[in-house]
Amino acid sequence: MRYALLAALVVAFLGGLLIKHDKPDYLTITFKSSTSAKVVSQKEPIRAGGSATVKVAAPSVKPTVKSLVAVILSSQEVIATQVKAAFIEDPERAVAVFRAESGLRPEAQGWNCYYNGVSTPCKPQDRPKAWSTDCGVAQLNFPGTECPAEAFNPDWNIQQAKSKYDHRGWQPWSAYNNGAYEAFLK
Repeated sequence: MRYALLAALVVAFLGGLLIKHDKPDYLTITFKSSTSAKVVSQKEPIRAGGSATVKVAAPSVKPTVKSLVAVILSSQEVIATQVKAAFIEDPERAVAVFRAESGLRPEAQGWNCYYNGVSTPCKPQDRPKAWSTDCGVAQLNFPGTECPAEAFNPDWNIQQAKSKYDHRGWQPWSAYNNGAYEAFLK
């Protein structure tokens, strides 16, 4: 995917640049050459199923493929930054807990079922029988089998997680309780 995007950037370098992207990535363009070029504007981050227009100031000399470096800043990196900003008292632990819970994926969803009286992740065929569902970046828990739409909005999800953390600490997150988050600490 990155090579295809790089090729699209090289082909479309002069003039405006319209890139459609299927994944929830953000686009940053960096030019490294003896001439200068800079991003003039980027209206919106590229969202899943969306597009963004990025205009660049063309250098006086056309850059070569070697001089053009496209950096894809994944949504997980952006979300990690959002989590750190919300959890200023313990930012690295917060990112580690949510990486262990959801991989920092806004669309993450997990279903919880009871087997022999113990709540564990549902087997795929048992998802319709789930007693609760974990949703979004922070895997917020909701009763039933569906997540509310706002749970997949990273801003809303992180804000709700921070509120829950302020009242209960890390107790609601199984990745903290079972120590799985420790593998993600730097």
